[in-house]
Amino acid sequence: MARRFPYKPLWSYPHFSKEETLIWERFIRTYPDYFVEVEYDVPVGTPRKYEGEYPFGIKEMMEEKSKKRIDVVGYSKPELGKVFVIEVENNAMLSAIGEVAGKARLFASEHPEYPKVYPMLITNRENPDVRRLCGEFGVIFYVV
Repeated sequence: MARRFPYKPLWSYPHFSKEETLIWERFIRTYPDYFVEVEYDVPVGTPRKYEGEYPFGIKEMMEEKSKKRIDVVGYSKPELGKVFVIEVENNAMLSAIGEVAGKARLFASEHPEYPKVYPMLITNRENPDVRRLCGEFGVIFYVV
């Protein structure tokens, strides 16, 4: 698993664009008690297999890097036992729903020690279709 951090702004976030950084930090300021700890850039899923000869360690590194990446995994208070798989998306569209729902399922299957895993989509623009479909597919949706 990735390294856990306290739930507060950091100086940077792996693979976040400037817009995604602004969205995430707005969420942290708006909901300062939502999580206790977070992890960033968490790998999930089956890696691509590479054929051929590679220098020592390179093939394994490429396979690990080929996994899907969760933007943020948020951990609630331990007594609640909730884990949130979070996609932070500038102007989220319909494809973001499938992406976060799929990553949440992968995370849950790889981490049975967390029985309560919830997909969450955080964006900066309201989109009525995205909001409605998030509700229908069980994806928690925030606009900040």
